[in-house]
Amino acid sequence: AVVSTQSTGGKRRCRKNSLLADFAVDAATGERVDPVELGREVLEQCNECIEARLGSLPCFKWLSLLDKRSTSSGDDLFDSPYGDLFNPAQLSRDLALYRLGSDVDYPANILLLHRDFDAYQLGEQLPELDRVLRLAITIPLTSVSCERSFSVLRLVKSRLRSSMGNARLSNLALISYNRDIASRLDLNQLVDKFASTKNRRATFAYV
Repeated sequence: AVVSTQSTGGKRRCRKNSLLADFAVDAATGERVDPVELGREVLEQCNECIEARLGSLPCFKWLSLLDKRSTSSGDDLFDSPYGDLFNPAQLSRDLALYRLGSDVDYPANILLLHRDFDAYQLGEQLPELDRVLRLAITIPLTSVSCERSFSVLRLVKSRLRSSMGNARLSNLALISYNRDIASRLDLNQLVDKFASTKNRRATFAYV
């Protein structure tokens, strides 16, 4: 309810103007609409958004390839948008070798599995499966990273930096977004590497 206050003799009195639950107003036409119908339209739009976001989940069934207990032959991967990136024959051989020790304990998540692949150099023995693993760890599960990058852009390109070009903005945003990695870099080493890439000293001759 919309409540207005009026002062009468030093006291405040509340009065109900109208109940918003009785009607809703269409912003385009200004006409009243049934709140029940409006609620149904809102729910239908929410349902469409959910289907649009989750409708592509079946194309990620190929992630089960990284489970040693899986019996998938990789058909889900070749039916996905990434199927053209892999060699079917080589992937079948890699899966056969990978599942030989299916009774042995294996890492609980993909990141630990990727760590073991790097530690034991399994990527050289199972090249196609290593590519599947690298693809799996680079696919974002949500849109949080994209939304966070937009927030970073707003912070980097301030009013005082309005004339900044796209290339510089992209580089600074990348550094700001990955500040945990950038903080571990040796700046002196970077400066030496930058200075050694090109001879920037000007040669002066006395005339």
